[in-house]
Amino acid sequence: GPIDPAGFLPRYASRLDLAADVECRAREYATALGEHGKLCGKKPSGVAAACLYRAAREQGADLTQAAAADVADVSRMTIRSTVETIDSLQPATTPAEG
Repeated sequence: GPIDPAGFLPRYASRLDLAADVECRAREYATALGEHGKLCGKKPSGVAAACLYRAAREQGADLTQAAAADVADVSRMTIRSTVETIDSLQPATTPAEG
């Protein structure tokens, strides 16, 4: 069966020097993607990196798309498209403007 993206999170989080709460948030995103059937055809490693990037950005951690893509050996486009999918599932977590 498909590999769970959550399996990549601890290793990537430690390589990217991300806090435990960022990893925890990323795990919630990975779970939500799975529950909504959004993991089909996506590389689990890329999904994991995108979840970490999205969680890091939300929590003000310093992580670029390029660094997230590098750690998972995927393209920045992969990170970006997965982040857009996460955003579409998470209207409530988008920070308010202003």
